[in-house]
Amino acid sequence: MEIWDDHASERDRFVILAFHDTQAKTFPELDEKLHSVIEGTWGGRALPFPILLDSTGKTIEEYGVSHYPTTLLINPEGKLVGEIVADFLKTKLKLIPLAVVLPRKLDRNASVFFDDWSLKQAFENLKGWTKAEYGFDHAAFRSLGLTEESKVPLTISGLLSLRSALELLLDPVNLTIKIGPKGYIVTSKPKASADATTPLTKRQQICAERIEGKLKELKSTFHFKQTPLRNVAAFFEGASGENVVLDPRGGLEGKINPDALVAGTGKDIPLGEALERLVRPLGLRVVVRDEVIVLTAEPDFKPSRKR
Repeated sequence: MEIWDDHASERDRFVILAFHDTQAKTFPELDEKLHSVIEGTWGGRALPFPILLDSTGKTIEEYGVSHYPTTLLINPEGKLVGEIVADFLKTKLKLIPLAVVLPRKLDRNASVFFDDWSLKQAFENLKGWTKAEYGFDHAAFRSLGLTEESKVPLTISGLLSLRSALELLLDPVNLTIKIGPKGYIVTSKPKASADATTPLTKRQQICAERIEGKLKELKSTFHFKQTPLRNVAAFFEGASGENVVLDPRGGLEGKINPDALVAGTGKDIPLGEALERLVRPLGLRVVVRDEVIVLTAEPDFKPSRKR
């Protein structure tokens, strides 16, 4: 999709053909199988290029495909060049300016893994996935009392848009990103937007609707007896198939303690209702934000010194 979008003016130079699940025997069956992928991974968008049906698996077998994804290059004469990495094609096409590429990357998938890391560690992780450079506005950091080694209490492992990953990481410390000549620059949020609500992108809206549907429709049976909050979050991640994170801002303000103990029992209760019931005694509530389920502190909640 990235190559297709970025090189619209050069589509007379290449053709992309996609093979999918060899178990599907018809296109309607394939469409049904791809529905969850379209909603959960592709941001609500179907592939914009032709999808071929290989109901016998013969094509996949003859091309020697043993894992997914596999990208094979066929030259203009129809001869198989071999397996390549997708980025190889970009070297054969027109160079797209960073000012065009970087804003588009914000709404593309990123494999995110943060574990209460420093800002520097988190961006090193992102750089490996996005292939984009990051710089830090040190004057802005100093004005906020931050450094590259400042830690953000965010634990998450999942696939979400780069925009959502950055909002989860940076909003709690009043940082944002802007596009620079060589990549993204991490800087302070403008004062006018510090408390403003950012409009949802189409992708974020689709993800929010999917998650809210799961919280209402999926049921849970649970029994927690003095269980750490972080373990409760992990349980509901498994039950929902979505990321459940503890709001970093609440962690920084001392309102959220991952080791706070949770107790409660329930049978066949909607996930959202169950989670709300369990975390409310801790002064927390459940919100859907940035493509994840966030356990956040009530605005007027004051943590107990004993907790």
